[in-house]
Amino acid sequence: MKRLRLFINRNAWFSKGPDYLSNELRLLDWGRCPLQSLPSNFHGKKLVVLEMVNSLIKELGEVPKNFENLAIMDFSSCKFLTTIPDLSGAISQKPQVEASGNGLTFEVAQAFSTFLKLSVKWNV
Repeated sequence: MKRLRLFINRNAWFSKGPDYLSNELRLLDWGRCPLQSLPSNFHGKKLVVLEMVNSLIKELGEVPKNFENLAIMDFSSCKFLTTIPDLSGAISQKPQVEASGNGLTFEVAQAFSTFLKLSVKWNV
């Protein structure tokens, strides 16, 4: 599935995540994702929507450096995610970010330092 552009997982449960995600993805909507980080071979240059609701993700890794087109990120109920890396050099537009859960401590100010008006929803 090298040319996959949309990945939406609603009810399927995977015991482990894939080693590869298509670099053609524009939408990655994977609630309850078992991955602790995105695969290192995933660049995400074309990704517009990243929704990882209630997933086990701990970090985004080096991938966000390439998030040029990212407009929406949703990490609601991601209890293990503690930081979002600095995206100021990667994203050219103001993203919409949603993050809620128990005990989340995000370093959002630095991650979005170039955006004057940031849409962030906190439901902690």
